[in-house]
Amino acid sequence: MDFETALALINTAMSAEFGRMLSDVELTLLKGAWEGQTYEAIATESGYASSYLIRVAGPKCWKTLSQALDLKVSKTSFRTTLEQQQYLQSLQHSPTEPHAVPNSTAISQPAPSPPEPTPTALGILGFPSSQSTESTTPSIAETISPNQRTATFPATLGALGFLPSTQPTEPKASGA
Repeated sequence: MDFETALALINTAMSAEFGRMLSDVELTLLKGAWEGQTYEAIATESGYASSYLIRVAGPKCWKTLSQALDLKVSKTSFRTTLEQQQYLQSLQHSPTEPHAVPNSTAISQPAPSPPEPTPTALGILGFPSSQSTESTTPSIAETISPNQRTATFPATLGALGFLPSTQPTEPKASGA
């Protein structure tokens, strides 16, 4: 997010909440805070007294901005807070299906059943199979609950040869 985008978002919120845009001193504070400046540096560049920015304008600006955005913001947190808010909103507006097909005929057809998962040592642990990084087959860890995983994990490792077998084996015949 750049400052112009943030400024548009803030002015929209200010207009909706208070019926006004940012004042000159608020705009000066926001621009300086966006750039990571101290109150003293903002004061030097803008001509405002640093004590006025620190004691009067700053606290009032952050309180007003917090009310307008319905988020707790401060001089040090407002940029990060706005960027996080934009990111969260972008997630809400993105499609829920990661492989959604824009074709309208595909939407009317039922989705095919996923293929049966194939057990691999890495898939059991929840890592992707080494066979293909593009695989759409869920790993066993994705298809069973954590309780099932705990109960079946040792048995699965034994079946794959990672744990000693619990079944007795016949002694090897020594060849004479």
